[in-house]
Amino acid sequence: MRTRVLVIGAGIAGASAAYHLSDLCDVTVIESEGHAGFHSTGRSAAVLSTTSGNPLQCLLAEASRDFFLKPPVGFTNQHLTHPRGLLWIACSKSSQSKLDRLVSRDQLTSKTSRRITLEECRRLMPGFRNESIAAGGVLEPDCISIDVAEFLAGYLRLARANSVKFIFDSRFTRALRIKAGKYRWKVVTTKGELFFDAIVNAAGAWSDEVAVLAGIPKIGLQAYKRTVCTLKLDSDLDTWPLVMDIDSQIYFEPISGGLLVSLSEENPVIAGDAKPDEIDIALMLDRLKNTLNFNIGRPTSAWAGLRTFATDKLPVVGPDATDESFFWYSAQGGAGIKTAPALSTILRATFLDVELPDMFIENSISKDTFSSSRFK
Repeated sequence: MRTRVLVIGAGIAGASAAYHLSDLCDVTVIESEGHAGFHSTGRSAAVLSTTSGNPLQCLLAEASRDFFLKPPVGFTNQHLTHPRGLLWIACSKSSQSKLDRLVSRDQLTSKTSRRITLEECRRLMPGFRNESIAAGGVLEPDCISIDVAEFLAGYLRLARANSVKFIFDSRFTRALRIKAGKYRWKVVTTKGELFFDAIVNAAGAWSDEVAVLAGIPKIGLQAYKRTVCTLKLDSDLDTWPLVMDIDSQIYFEPISGGLLVSLSEENPVIAGDAKPDEIDIALMLDRLKNTLNFNIGRPTSAWAGLRTFATDKLPVVGPDATDESFFWYSAQGGAGIKTAPALSTILRATFLDVELPDMFIENSISKDTFSSSRFK
């Protein structure tokens, strides 16, 4: 008999979990919003980079690369990625050592990044102010942009092809463990009661709340807000790389019709529908003006999204220490898009008790690396 699995949340975590379990399990996904990817995934611009994020996130990104370049048959009929490149800059000479350390760390993954001079930075992007590239930069040429909407759609497409059931506008209210009977869990939602053998908690910023409602101890996750805007520039942006400041002051990248800019902030918030603040938008534009020698106007659009972290800044994937039928798939910390293929592979391995592919073992990543037991 196939295991009945409930996945809570239809962002990239929930969608990838549903797909990777659906060949051997009967999967249902519930989502409190009216469509998939409403909060974090749908407000994300993502790249596959091996220099942005902590070292384990970068290893997971590299392990995900083949999926992005060669997705499963039926996943999409278009390219999921496009060449972009990533240029790290530093606004002060004092940050030069940070750029040097970044290059050294990247040698553990893609081995393609290199230090470049102020003059090389200017050849890549003539619009830099001298003070913004005083310490030169680090170029990661293999960084590729990800079509987030099509990536999410691909997971939903194949999940539905595998008979995954999606229930939208359905809020999870509680789950009760059944001591005797056919199923392990009785799940109560705003659309009725459901029964399952196992639960996958892919609720993003709400994951701790979901755990408590299921009688599982929370693990101390924290949501952070990040502000983004788009604007038009009187310049040919097509050849620009993604640019990130090594001190997390700002990042920006070309998009169709203009430039996408983020303050790169991490302000702790309570899980909810994040909104941009005018003061953050003003600070973002001021930093952009100090970085680029262009006439910077008002944004054409602005929004905010959530990034959720565990206390050690690593994802949480696998069964809970108190109940092996309750699985965590949370705390991707803003790297959920680029690491989804790798993390959902780890989830599948822990859920089905199968071996991980060799690439994980070779990089010292096991099924227990991201276990919630590290918080107990």
